[in-house]
Amino acid sequence: VLWDETCSIYRIKQKIEEQFSMFLRVSFGSIHPTIKKMEKDKYLTVKSTISPGGQKKLSYTITLKGKKYFEELMLEDLSDNPSITNQQINIKLLGLPKLNVDFYKPVLKSMLIFLEKQKISITNNLNKHSSEDEKFYRNLMKYQIKKVSDDIQWINSFIPR
Repeated sequence: VLWDETCSIYRIKQKIEEQFSMFLRVSFGSIHPTIKKMEKDKYLTVKSTISPGGQKKLSYTITLKGKKYFEELMLEDLSDNPSITNQQINIKLLGLPKLNVDFYKPVLKSMLIFLEKQKISITNNLNKHSSEDEKFYRNLMKYQIKKVSDDIQWINSFIPR
């Protein structure tokens, strides 16, 4: 959110809502402590100015240390929890254009490894449920396998050759 510009907390919230609203909701109450922690950790700098109306305005800028930390987060392993991982994948895909192209391959490969494991796990579960009574459950698992397979194919399309 701060990669390309200095922003006020209001602009930070607006950019998060614009970029991540499909799977994330934020409030000033969650943004403010995060900004304070990032400032304390020297991932952000803050500049105080007085607006034309006489009000104090704080502007935040990402530091080089903050950019390096972002790169580290992008390379971190994904969670084992599928609901969290799907959110992590979405966030990483949205953050990918901010990175140097050299980072694309390892970030995307980590996503593919997770999805391949997820596909194997769902397939194994499908094979355990073979009775006709479990038809709905089997169809749901087949749908999930198809969805994960499509995700794998889609993510593969982004990997630089």
